[in-house]
Amino acid sequence: MPQLPVILTAFANSYDQAYLTHLEQEHDRLLNILAPLSYLRHIALPSAKTGQLVSTLTQYQQELLILHFGGHADGSQLHFKDAGGQVAGLAENLSLHPQLKLVFLNGCNTQAQAVQYLEAGVPAVIATTCSVADGQAMQFAEVFYTALAKGHTLEEAFVRAKGAMKLEVGAIPGDEIVLTRGVRLRQEENIEVPWRLYISEAEFPERLLNFRLTDYYDEKQNIESNRNISIQGNNNMTLSDISNSTINIGLLNDPSIARSPEEYRDHGLKDYPWLDQHPYFIETFDATIVENCVLKSYKEDIWEATIETGVYKMSNQIDPVAVKYHYIQIDELEMSEHPISVEVKIEAQERYPKPSAGIISCFDSVTKQYYAFIINNTQEYHLWKKDVKSYLSVFSGRNNLINPIGYNKLGFIKEKNNIYLFINDKYVKKIQDSSLQVGDSGIIAVSMGNFFFDNLALYNK
Repeated sequence: MPQLPVILTAFANSYDQAYLTHLEQEHDRLLNILAPLSYLRHIALPSAKTGQLVSTLTQYQQELLILHFGGHADGSQLHFKDAGGQVAGLAENLSLHPQLKLVFLNGCNTQAQAVQYLEAGVPAVIATTCSVADGQAMQFAEVFYTALAKGHTLEEAFVRAKGAMKLEVGAIPGDEIVLTRGVRLRQEENIEVPWRLYISEAEFPERLLNFRLTDYYDEKQNIESNRNISIQGNNNMTLSDISNSTINIGLLNDPSIARSPEEYRDHGLKDYPWLDQHPYFIETFDATIVENCVLKSYKEDIWEATIETGVYKMSNQIDPVAVKYHYIQIDELEMSEHPISVEVKIEAQERYPKPSAGIISCFDSVTKQYYAFIINNTQEYHLWKKDVKSYLSVFSGRNNLINPIGYNKLGFIKEKNNIYLFINDKYVKKIQDSSLQVGDSGIIAVSMGNFFFDNLALYNK
């Protein structure tokens, strides 16, 4: 069956650059603009890493229509949360997308990158000729996508966004829509409104400038109407005696934003579209003030936790049988009824090569019972059940989806008597167990090592 065209938006506050306070607002505003467009699919990466972007591009090779990046950038790379993404590698990836119409690079000094994207076959690129202010970048993107969503052509949307900027700051005259063969872009100095639209001459410029998102509305009648949006103690803890910390928070977004068609239940939730779901709570650990993060830093006799470079790091260098978990309570919400995901990376010590980390769910704060879905660096994954007396192994397995040295995204869904486990957005196991039904969710680390957590997220089912 034909699939809906995809607009992919990726945002990143890179670990080694100044924090961009308007980036999250840009993400939220584009989400609100694109959500009503039922004939398109919006995939949002609110805290993008390089591997996550490549994985998403691979999944939507045939459907990708527009790629938007917001964050720090320069002439040779885009700065993602974990590392700099080199333009040559991204351009090569984008050359494989036959439906791609536009790459929008909403960062500083991206004009030099435009050449490589055009040479790779990207029909149109919006790039900048100099540094851009964080707030202005957000405003330009908002006006541009609002115009596209309302049926304006690519050229009209770009001109409207430029006009909105000129109302505020003015500009020195210059060519704002540049036709290029992808060989050399003219350098322009002292341009106060720096965005430029570059069109490849090989792509029938007039037709491309007249491109409209609403052209896809009629095609929707032949496509499944499926609107998805993708867009987070006691010091002597052992495997049988575990302490905890509790965090109480309120809902950050309207849960009704996330949509999950009923047919996912018909498939037993095996096809749950993690990338297509907008989390109504996500902790990215990117807050300007770390005290605003849900999980806090601390130092105890065995465990230490810090927030650094946009991740939550837990460390235990002392006790090989120690366990530490943190669970979250969201006001008036039964968390076990909602899918949870978290990205995990583990650094093992040579003496103890199998530390583990992952998700807890159905946590009972009175009895301290819960499920734990954990992985380790030897590509093993386990589902434990902690009852009032001890740990029970519900399931153990091995899966080559697990990256032994990098981040892995774990997903957990509880549906009545069934538990569904996911690794890196792929379904891996359905397990029947009805002993624990309700409770809170969170994260867990086991044994000695360093444990890194990011993008702790809750979704609608």
